[in-house]
Amino acid sequence: MAEQVASMPTLGRSPRYPWATWLNGQTWRLTKGEDFKTEAENFRAQVYIAAKARGLAAHTSRNGDELFIQAVPEND
Repeated sequence: MAEQVASMPTLGRSPRYPWATWLNGQTWRLTKGEDFKTEAENFRAQVYIAAKARGLAAHTSRNGDELFIQAVPEND
């Protein structure tokens, strides 16, 4: 039987990557196969998108299959 509820439930999957941790302002070394599955250059684009969605900018540096990332305030 149908019933009225107080609010919409929060449904959805948990995030694939721990962006809140990785975009905390510290420098992180991420490794393909351990931290992400795609090619490092493709994942770099995801880092920029995730940072922008949180009002941040990202600095990245790539060394083969390793990607170094750091989030900074958008105006830095």
